[in-house]
Amino acid sequence: LEKRGYGTPLDAVGAIKVLKASKKVRNLSTLACVALDLRKFELRIEFRERQELNKEEVARIAVETGLSPSILSKLLEQGAVHRDKEGARMSTGMPAEHFHRWAHHAFSLSPPPPPLVAGGSETLVASVKGPTLAAASLGAVG
Repeated sequence: LEKRGYGTPLDAVGAIKVLKASKKVRNLSTLACVALDLRKFELRIEFRERQELNKEEVARIAVETGLSPSILSKLLEQGAVHRDKEGARMSTGMPAEHFHRWAHHAFSLSPPPPPLVAGGSETLVASVKGPTLAAASLGAVG
């Protein structure tokens, strides 16, 4: 990470950038990339979203790329064609020709509650445990 200029701790956005840059991590088999920033209490998720396409789009891609219809059909079934445009998301897991895009989601997590202060319920728990332990040890001795 230091070679890539990440000498300081990464936030969730930086972690996602590192994951995106790795072809071993983010490839045709990847369904999602998840990063958790414990300092900002933030969760970032990018997941592969399959999008429907119509015959006109398939024809346009074939003309633009010069690929044969059979090769293009295989690539589209694998989801090898990326499009950064929101479209109708496919909701079935059935094989079909499709584009893919990376949908970005960020969630703010609640910070942990502050530690209990003296005189609060922590003190009450300690006072309950105290006599119980003493009674148990007195019973064992006698």
